[in-house]
Amino acid sequence: MGKEIDEAGAAMAEAIKEMTALLLENYISDDWNYAVDGPVISCDQMCEGPVVIKYENGFINLETEGGKVKISSENGKHKEGDTIIYEAQLKNKIGRLSAVHAVNQTDNFKNYATVTDCICLRDKIEQGLGEEESIISMGNCKIVKQTDVKDIEDREDEANAYGTCYCLIKPILEWTNPICIESLAGVHDYETAGVGCVIDTVVCNSPEHHSTMMWDTKEGKKEGLTRFSKLLCTRGGVITIMYSGQSIDYGELMQQRIDEKLCSISGQGVKDWEELSTLSATELLARMIFQEAHTYKTGEQNAVLFSFINRCFSSENFGAEETNKTVKGLLLAEKQYQSLIEYSDAYHPLDSGDVEGWMNAQELAAIMMVAMEDNLPANGAEDIGLVPIIEDEYIKEEICKEIKSMVDYDGNKIENPIGNLPSFRGKDSTYVPKAGEIFIHTNGDEKAGGNVFRPK
Repeated sequence: MGKEIDEAGAAMAEAIKEMTALLLENYISDDWNYAVDGPVISCDQMCEGPVVIKYENGFINLETEGGKVKISSENGKHKEGDTIIYEAQLKNKIGRLSAVHAVNQTDNFKNYATVTDCICLRDKIEQGLGEEESIISMGNCKIVKQTDVKDIEDREDEANAYGTCYCLIKPILEWTNPICIESLAGVHDYETAGVGCVIDTVVCNSPEHHSTMMWDTKEGKKEGLTRFSKLLCTRGGVITIMYSGQSIDYGELMQQRIDEKLCSISGQGVKDWEELSTLSATELLARMIFQEAHTYKTGEQNAVLFSFINRCFSSENFGAEETNKTVKGLLLAEKQYQSLIEYSDAYHPLDSGDVEGWMNAQELAAIMMVAMEDNLPANGAEDIGLVPIIEDEYIKEEICKEIKSMVDYDGNKIENPIGNLPSFRGKDSTYVPKAGEIFIHTNGDEKAGGNVFRPK
């Protein structure tokens, strides 16, 4: 009987080995396990709530879900009695991974991620590490240390936008990739200890268990990231990949969002400015772009769009109330977009006869508003055009980058022909641009006049 039990145990152990080997083989050869640009990543040391710093009784108190620290306030940035709350407002920028190193190897036009994709935005900006960042922030960190206060104070705006992780994250040089399948399955093969898997220390010395696919990068061949990859933060956090990013067609999802914005634009006639002002920000933006430039094939409407973006993120208010610097507030500001506000033909875009120009203006407006939603803290607003604009150059850069990744009504890439110029006026064909100005001619015809774009 004892012999039969031993044989049954040995057969079971062999079966487990075979099943584990099959799982491993399927795992390392399954393309869908490999992460591509844009997957959601998670850190086990992030907290859900805000981080609060209080300046009281001669001390600085830092509080998170993970605990508190108290230090002297002698060198603090704020005055006694202040309370600063870091909310991590730009939640759509948090916990995402950008694959920036792999070259010429993509899935659905999205680069595969590699173990070298661990450069943080902070280190890129402050230390010049890498041409592009892979991680902005994971959110608010629950680990609290005395040195954290200064790191957060020095980067206060970024901490409020992206969470304190932006200020504190210290990842190792590469992702660890992958953890052995046998370790994950809990297979204890003591006979191969030192050669195979040693479970107690989670170390695997079996080369065949680490045949992760390699991708071409600027630094040569590097391992791809899988759903079992981990990035260790020397503060104590462990970053993991929640899903590969291949299971969602982001291009299709983006187009659905743009189409929803387009459906909100009626183009129907309104009788006066009062009725015009009740329209959504998306429709007002489309009408403004169209009214300022009916033609678009040589960049006229693109120029109007990017001049408006420059205006949104300028330190100037351009006629908008200081407390109402929103997309809609800027569009309706007094003595700004006269063609939108003062000319009655702006009230009836469908009657213009320029169908393609109107369709393209709507497309540009919808794309910009989606990019705004992706990069401004919406705070639950139904219309992103009513959300106060945060004057942040990085946010502006990301919005422009997203817009330029899209195409216009004709399927052409949306280029920015005017740089950072925020203002423009219509001029005839005889106008000679001054230094710093750019003349965009109607339909590219120098004899037809057009708009001259210029600094404020």
